[in-house]
This record gives sequence, structure tokens and C-alpha cells, in this order.
Amino acid sequence: MAAVAGLVALNRCGLLSYIFCAHFGISQGAYLARIFSAPLLLMAVSIGGMLAWRHWFGMADSWTRLLLTGAVYSTLYCLIAFRFVVSPKHRAWFLSRAGATWARYWTRYRPA
Repeated sequence: MAAVAGLVALNRCGLLSYIFCAHFGISQGAYLARIFSAPLLLMAVSIGGMLAWRHWFGMADSWTRLLLTGAVYSTLYCLIAFRFVVSPKHRAWFLSRAGATWARYWTRYRPA
């Protein structure tokens, strides 16, 4: 499995980016830095956050603590990823769609 993951990474980082950059005439290093820097930084911050959580709150030794830890971590991860990984144009599109959906729901099921 590790070999397959390594080959997929090599294909994605090496070959496909080379073809893409050669076609559009851009720097491969700058392209790879642009698309991978934010997700890799988020992964590093999330690993550090989980280690800090374990240091401050201890191991999740019961189902309740495990579910609470997962819920808190997932919420924070999604919020941070939405802010720092998703592009501003896509954030605006998503928020406009979510706002329209919420407005439609609110007008339909509003308490009287």
C-alpha cells in the first residue's frame, strides 16, 4: 500500500505537474509550492494541535472523551481549512449558496 501511495504522489507531484507547467509555461516549483503549501501547513498545525490536546487533556480513554475530541478537532479543522485552504472566490460561492439555502429553509419552516 505504501508503494502505491508513493507512486501516486510521484505521479501527481512529478509527472502531471511537469506536463501541466510545460503546457502553460509556468515554473513547476512555484506551481507545486502554491498548491501544496497551505494543505501541508494545515496538516502540520493539526498534528501539533492534536499533540497539544493530548498533553493538556490526556488520552481519550473512554468513548465519550473520544467522541468529544473528534467533534472539537473536526470542527476546528474544517473551519481552519475553509479559511486558509479554500480560495476566496470559492469561499464566497459556497457562502452565497449556503445563505440562499438557509433563507429558503427559514422562509419555509419559520416558526409562526
